[in-house]
Amino acid sequence: PGLSTDVTPEQKIVTKNEGEFVEIEGIDGKVRDMATFNYLKMAQNKKVVENSLTAIDHYGVGSCGPRGFYGTVQPHLVLEEQLKEIYNTPEAIIYSFQYSTLASIIPAFSG
Repeated sequence: PGLSTDVTPEQKIVTKNEGEFVEIEGIDGKVRDMATFNYLKMAQNKKVVENSLTAIDHYGVGSCGPRGFYGTVQPHLVLEEQLKEIYNTPEAIIYSFQYSTLASIIPAFSG
């Protein structure tokens, strides 16, 4: 079934954009901007930018990043070890793109 014809989505207007937060017409307070790939505004963090450029110089870039295609590099393994420690889990895995995570994780748990 589709959307009811009685329901009309209400358009909200962003009135102010301050870093990772926006103000939206009709909503009190600030709202985290999750409608962007930069929702934590890490692209504006000087240290993140510098470290990213260093990694690009060392490892290069591609149009996509699946490990099965491009291979696993040391930063993948280091981050997975750190995540295991932070979350106290026996294993951890990272994905290069959130949609590939969903496409892999959901089938793995659904049997």
